[in-house]
Amino acid sequence: MEGWKAAAESFREQAEKERAARLTGLPQELPSYASLGLGSSWHISHHGTNPRIRTANDLVLAHVRDYPGQRGVDIAAAFARQIPERTVRTALHRLKNGEKIKIVDGRWYVCETAPATPRNCSLMEVRHEPA
Repeated sequence: MEGWKAAAESFREQAEKERAARLTGLPQELPSYASLGLGSSWHISHHGTNPRIRTANDLVLAHVRDYPGQRGVDIAAAFARQIPERTVRTALHRLKNGEKIKIVDGRWYVCETAPATPRNCSLMEVRHEPA
């Protein structure tokens, strides 16, 4: 049993030395977000005095607002070099669940400008004509 304890202690000491060696090369402060460019899914937006980081949700919402009626594939392609497709699709569904955008016949719209179809209007709005 003593052999195992000694081996575990030796392993722990070696791991601590390696950790300390890795931490000595790091800067003391985290880098600012100002250096983030087009290859990142985070962007800084300056409104007044407090800068705000724009998330993928913000970027996708702005795109849907500027280009209503696009399919999810088209929206993902628009961000091909900026945001991974999976992140774009997650943002679309989060915005849909937050009732900021709607999908009508496979196309995405901002809620205020979505065309009315039976799929996105209430039962009171659908009028059935007798045959």
